[in-house]
Amino acid sequence: MHGETSSMAEHSGVFIRKELEPRMNTNKRQFHDLSEVFTDVHAIFRALRAHYLRIFAFIRGSKPFLYLTALI
Repeated sequence: MHGETSSMAEHSGVFIRKELEPRMNTNKRQFHDLSEVFTDVHAIFRALRAHYLRIFAFIRGSKPFLYLTALI
């Protein structure tokens, strides 16, 4: 996937004027790194969501939680 993205960026870079090329490449690289970070964070949250729901269901079913909700 990284190879395809870089080759596409190189092909589109041919049409960009030579003065703008270095600046565009650094911006694309920074944006690509940022999008990778967001993708990783999203994947982590997706992976943990099922565990959080399972833990929350376990806590809700436990007796201390039921006593606590009965008091409120």
